[in-house]
Amino acid sequence: MINPFDIDGPQLPTEWDFEADEAREAAAKQARQPAPAPLVIYDVNEAAISALAAECAHLSCDTTAGYEATRLAIGRSRTMRVQVDVERVKLKAKALAYGRAVDSEAKRITGLLLAVEAPLQANKDEVDAYKAQIKREKEEAETAALEFIIQQKREAEEAAAKAIRDAEQAQIDAARAALVNERAELAAARRVAEAVEDERRLQDQAERLVESARLKTEREALDAERRAVDEDRAFFDAERERAARVELELATHIEAQANAAAKDALLPDLEKARAWVASIRALTPPTVKAKKVSALLASTYAEIVHMLDGVKLS
Repeated sequence: MINPFDIDGPQLPTEWDFEADEAREAAAKQARQPAPAPLVIYDVNEAAISALAAECAHLSCDTTAGYEATRLAIGRSRTMRVQVDVERVKLKAKALAYGRAVDSEAKRITGLLLAVEAPLQANKDEVDAYKAQIKREKEEAETAALEFIIQQKREAEEAAAKAIRDAEQAQIDAARAALVNERAELAAARRVAEAVEDERRLQDQAERLVESARLKTEREALDAERRAVDEDRAFFDAERERAARVELELATHIEAQANAAAKDALLPDLEKARAWVASIRALTPPTVKAKKVSALLASTYAEIVHMLDGVKLS
């Protein structure tokens, strides 16, 4: 007995397992059944077609013999197709005759049924037409009554709306007349204000002209003073530059004389320093076997030469 709470025990097969088993059984059953025989058998079968295809697989029209063989193969294929069509017509003749007999009998039986059904359908159509007419007349009467009510309601609403529009129009006309009077009063007041503004503007313009003339006179006087100051400044700047050039020339002359005297005094020391630098440059690093030591000596010698290059003994 299976315990449903036993997690590690045997489990029931799932729905997917059942479907897989059924599919495998169906496939095995179908494989065991023999292949169904064809319903129609022609003299030209697949074996004959395969043989013809094998014979034609290597045909080519590149040569005269190949072209002739290709033409004959096409003729054989055409003959086989005609033979298949002739057999098709013969095999289908009985089936066509049977189909025509089936259609004819069905048509006869249908005619007998229609002979019974037609009077019944005619009576039903007459009653349906009468019912439809009664329903249509009732709907038309209801529609006419509803339209009358709607028309009465519409006319009443239009009359009320017209009364409201007339009252609103009267209010609009009164407001428009009041607005015209108010605009006339505003226009008169605006003309008075414009006249006062024009007088004030003319007075302001006259005052601005007087002030402009005064400012122009003061500006011209100020410009004249500024030009005089600029001329004096330019004169003093030129004199200052000339004095600076004279002072610089004198200092340069004195410094040149001092440098010449100092150089003559240092000449023996400079000769000794040049000889020492030349003696150091003549030295070469010793030859050693260790590559690291050789590289260290070479880099040290290069640094010494670089330092000596920076020494100016002129």
